Amino acid sequence: MRVWIISPDDTFRPGFYRCRLAKQAPLVPVVLAEIAPPVDEDGEAMWDYLYSLVVDGQQRCPFTEFSKGLVGEPITEAELRYLEATRAYDRQHDTPLADARKRIDPLQSPLPF
Repeated sequence: MRVWIISPDDTFRPGFYRCRLAKQAPLVPVVLAEIAPPVDEDGEAMWDYLYSLVVDGQQRCPFTEFSKGLVGEPITEAELRYLEATRAYDRQHDTPLADARKRIDPLQSPLPF
C-alpha cells in the first residue's frame, strides 16, 4: 500500500519506507524521523518538531526537492537495513542498479538468482 511520506500540503508521516525516485528506477530506502525539540526549565518546547529525511543514505534537508510530495510503501526496520545493504553493494560494485534516478534496463540488470 503506497502512502504519502511527504504530501504536497506539507504533512509528514514519520517511519521507514521504500520508494522509487524515478519511473522504473530501483527501490531506495527512506527514513523520515521526527526530532523532538528541547524543553526549557518551564517544560515548554523551545520550537516545533523538526523532521529528518534520509533518502538512499543521504540526508535531504530542506525538503525543497520533494515539493510535489514523496510517495512510498511502509516497511519494517529489517527491510530497511536490507535495502540499505543492497544499495551499498550496488554502488560499491557499480552495477546497473547503482543510480537510483535512472530507469532500470532489463537487458543490463543482473539476474535475480
